[in-house]
Amino acid sequence: MSSSKHHHTSDTKAQKFARGFLAFALALSVSLLSLFCCIKFNFAAPKTIAGIFTDEEYVASFRDDVLEYSHDLCRANMLPEDTLDSAVSYKKVHSIINAYISGALGTSEEFTKTTYEDNVESLKKDITKQINATVQAKSLTVDKKQKKGAEKLSDLVCDYLLEKLEIAHLDALETVINIGSIGGTVGIAATAVVSLVLVLIIISIGERRYRALRSVIHGVNAAGLINLALIIGLEIVKHTKTLVLYPAYVASAFMNYVNRCEAVVGVSAAVLFATALVLMATVWKLNRDSKK
Repeated sequence: MSSSKHHHTSDTKAQKFARGFLAFALALSVSLLSLFCCIKFNFAAPKTIAGIFTDEEYVASFRDDVLEYSHDLCRANMLPEDTLDSAVSYKKVHSIINAYISGALGTSEEFTKTTYEDNVESLKKDITKQINATVQAKSLTVDKKQKKGAEKLSDLVCDYLLEKLEIAHLDALETVINIGSIGGTVGIAATAVVSLVLVLIIISIGERRYRALRSVIHGVNAAGLINLALIIGLEIVKHTKTLVLYPAYVASAFMNYVNRCEAVVGVSAAVLFATALVLMATVWKLNRDSKK
């Protein structure tokens, strides 16, 4: 009886090969499924990208750039270097950048594509008032030719701010985000169906379900390893290539985005390994039950 039982439950070479091949295909499919999820819910999410340009590091660096320019202007016009520091506040700079990015990427109904221009105009008035107040407080003599000097300085500062604010090809980025979102949705649906079909085929091969599930586990683990390999590959590129973007805080923002994407892929790999662990526990239980 025992010999007959072993004969009926052993796997043939064809079954082992089929399961191995399908497990490889499943690994690719599951890896792609996880990456499409990353694209849909993180990489191409407008709020994720907008957040990179509105975080504290980017805004502070942007403000420092504008203030450095304002310091040069103030020195050239015999004004105290820090005259505009309070007018060009972190809060105001953040509101301008947030309105610009949110309006361009459509992350909030509160902002249109031109809302930031109103914020810049408001800042321009604050700068003018600050310059006039400083001139009065310091009892500085204003040349007749410089009666509108405050307005001119304000225009120069705000023009510089706008020059640094505008991100090249932002419209193209909006298009990429839309395509990425649609592509992510389609990719998730397609790879989810393919993965499900592959799992069903794998577990249908042979008489013992727990043996078939082992192949599924190998596929899921391999998918996690593929994601980790992508991270390692990206790390190698980051350490061998230097990103050249100006100003430096734009390059820093881009690298922050890359690092966040990398972290998300790392989380997806961890989820795959956790899924494989759950399946291992299931296989162990099925194997134990089959020996009773």
